[in-house]
Parts: sequence; C-alpha cells; structure tokens
Amino acid sequence: MIKLNSLILNGESSADFPFLVAVEEVPGIVRANKKDRILKTDYASGAMKQSVDAYDTIDLQFIFYIHDVNRDQLRQFKSWFKDEGTITRYDDPKMHYNYLSVEVESKPLDEVYGYEVTATFLCEPFEYEEEQPLDITNLKSITNHTNAVMYPKIILTAESSQPMSLVVGQYHMYFHKGLRGEYELECKHGLQNLVNKKNGELANDLVKGRFIEVVPGENSISKTAGFTSIKMLCRWGWR
Repeated sequence: MIKLNSLILNGESSADFPFLVAVEEVPGIVRANKKDRILKTDYASGAMKQSVDAYDTIDLQFIFYIHDVNRDQLRQFKSWFKDEGTITRYDDPKMHYNYLSVEVESKPLDEVYGYEVTATFLCEPFEYEEEQPLDITNLKSITNHTNAVMYPKIILTAESSQPMSLVVGQYHMYFHKGLRGEYELECKHGLQNLVNKKNGELANDLVKGRFIEVVPGENSISKTAGFTSIKMLCRWGWR
C-alpha cells in the first residue's frame, strides 16, 4: 500500500526508507498561468489583455506521515529533499515535474511516535514526459501533441562555410557563416546557447534569430544545404 502511494524524488522512492513513510496528501494536476497583463482604465469598459508568451511557476505541496522514528531518522528523511530536481508519482512514472526549490517543515504527532512533514515544491510550469530523441534530418514537419510549448535541445552536424538556415514552424535560425562540425543548440529559456561540441566553447556569434520553440499542433521543418544531421531532444510537457 505504501509503495502504491509513494513519491519519487530524483529517482529515489519514499518507499525505500527502512521506516514507514506515508504520503497522505498529494496535489492534483495544476495548470500554469500565463504571465499575461490585465490593463484597466477609467476610460474604457472592462479591461485590456496584453498576452505574454511565458508561464508562471507552480507550487506543489505534499504531506507525509513518518511513523516510529527518532530525530536522527527524521534528519535522514529530510536529507532526501534535494535543493532541486525531479518529482515523479509512483502511479504516473512516465511523467515528472522539475522543481527549482523546496521548503520542508515538520511537527511531531501526538497520537503516535512520528512526525508530519510538509514539503512545498516550487516547480517549472509544465509536467514533462520522458525526454525523447528524434532524428529530424529528413522530416518535413513535427507535431506537438501536447497543450504546451516545447523547448528542445538540438544537435546540429554540418559541413559548410556558406550561410545556412533551419526553420521549425515560425522560428527561423540563421547561421550566417555556416557551420563546420557538431554543435549543440539549447533552446530552453534561460539556457539558450549554441555550443561547439568539440571544444565546449560558446558559438552564439554564428547564429541569429529566435531560438526554436515547437508550439502545439503541426510545425513545418525546412533547412538549407550543408546539414548532415539534425537530432532533436524532445521535452514534451503538459500545462
């Protein structure tokens, strides 16, 4: 029963402790809000909405009961909560949240020898499927089957000193000096870079345009000559 109601943090399950850990309260599926701005004025009815293509973080709170433990074992349990990482539910093992921070509080239980532990996770806005590699070298389109934008990591292999371009949907990346060798194009917000895989150096001076995002629905793919391989790490997420 405890295994069926367990929580997995960074690959380690609450069911693996040598003492009883019960996950008593779990949150439902939380929908992230867009960071849209609502503008109100005394001179117009209602309000105006300024749409922003970004999403807010979400909070997920779990309550645990740990029974028949001493304070040293409580410290051992608290050390299970790393500063950041992934959250996976036992009954939904192919989905996870990425959390950015966690607050952990505990209080003793009067009825039994144990503690109630409350953990509140600050998470990225999407619930993610397992990352999937996809060779898009010869594809004409890619379909995002979720309801959230996907920010991929793309491995580009090319041999050209001529201008090149890669277009996915409405996102156009232009390599004005061409590319020679293997490059990693990270499109995740806050981490966006082009890196030379051979020496690990940034190569952002070789690229112009908006980093690629795969929006829900069908996204066309086109490229110019010079690419020998384009492999995308898909991070499908649900809002």
